[in-house]
Amino acid sequence: MVATLASAIIFLTFQPAPTPSVVPPFSKPSEAYAYANAPVAEWEAALKAHQVPKTRIRPNQERNRRANKLCPLYGLASTSGEELYWLAELCLYQRANQAKALSAAERYLATENPVHAPLARFLLTELQMRVHGTWEASWETMRSILQQDPIGPDQEVRIRVAIEVEADTNEATALKWSEERYRLLRERATNPKPGAAAVSYQWVVMAGGDLVHRYYLSGDAIHAEKLVADLKGLADAHASEMPYGALHLLNSTIMEMKDAPSIPVLNAIGKSIGPDLVQKGRIEVVSFFFLRCPPCIYDLGHLDELQKKYSKNNVLVTAVTTYKAALQPDTPPTAKVDSALTHLRRRKARGLTMVVAPEHVLQDYNIIGFPVIAVIDKKTRLRYLGDATDLEPGEAIDRLVDRLLNE
Repeated sequence: MVATLASAIIFLTFQPAPTPSVVPPFSKPSEAYAYANAPVAEWEAALKAHQVPKTRIRPNQERNRRANKLCPLYGLASTSGEELYWLAELCLYQRANQAKALSAAERYLATENPVHAPLARFLLTELQMRVHGTWEASWETMRSILQQDPIGPDQEVRIRVAIEVEADTNEATALKWSEERYRLLRERATNPKPGAAAVSYQWVVMAGGDLVHRYYLSGDAIHAEKLVADLKGLADAHASEMPYGALHLLNSTIMEMKDAPSIPVLNAIGKSIGPDLVQKGRIEVVSFFFLRCPPCIYDLGHLDELQKKYSKNNVLVTAVTTYKAALQPDTPPTAKVDSALTHLRRRKARGLTMVVAPEHVLQDYNIIGFPVIAVIDKKTRLRYLGDATDLEPGEAIDRLVDRLLNE
């Protein structure tokens, strides 16, 4: 009897408790999506209210986990009208559900007067890329966005990224897309249609800056220089619509194909490179950085690999900072900066040369944030000045260096 009782106690002690349902029932996808997205919505609301959110990192993973559990509960055949849009949003985050999300978004946009059409088209571009594996599958939808939808930072970034990625495999198509983007945005800004969303000239200028670079890459200096003059005129005529970011991009665009500003060398850790970094006959890839910039530090490995790839060519890849910027907001003695750079190079990029330049160099190169990449050709002309993206083998900077070696 005692043994039986003991067994019963042990059984009761280790019997697992019933698992409560973590997915409340929802009658339609819009309710399910509201529940799935609630952690992100609360996090964003806290930031907007200048409050500290519950988590340091945006809770995308929790939203995705909830959405992935809920998506299979709703079928395409039983969903209609506005709920198709919410089903597409709900099914976005898991690869297995994305074809379903794509169909939902397409069906929603085929309904009469879809209220969420701009959001649905933007969502559709991502789904088309994910399902088909190429931005080319999204370009027709992006064209529709450029023709009629509100244009803001999200749209600008996605379309720019699509053009940049396409350029990795097909520069002619990327140029064509860039031309189309500029033309459509310019037409909308110049001739606004009644009832259509207005387009700020800042997006026209930013699209034009990308097109100038692609014209120069294709060897079409005539169209590039004509467009630069056009962009200057637009910026002057619509100064009230030009935030600092657009003007900064325009200034960088104007510098392309001009003589690169001098970069005097106060200290070089690595190769001996002489009193000035910019030298005729050598291609320079310059990364402007500082030591407390995580993206800058991440890029060092790619820059080191780029230097190794072109070690037998007259190509110099450097990471450039100043004594004031290196450890900002602190301004320690120069010896401490030199020591920190030496340690960083030894730890992250042994083949890369690190350079300390005078403070005015950052102003000369229009640097207002980090990291920024500058590429200078053998004639000391500035051929690229912009975001430190596409640094991996076969991507934009690598292709540009290879092109410049053959000029």
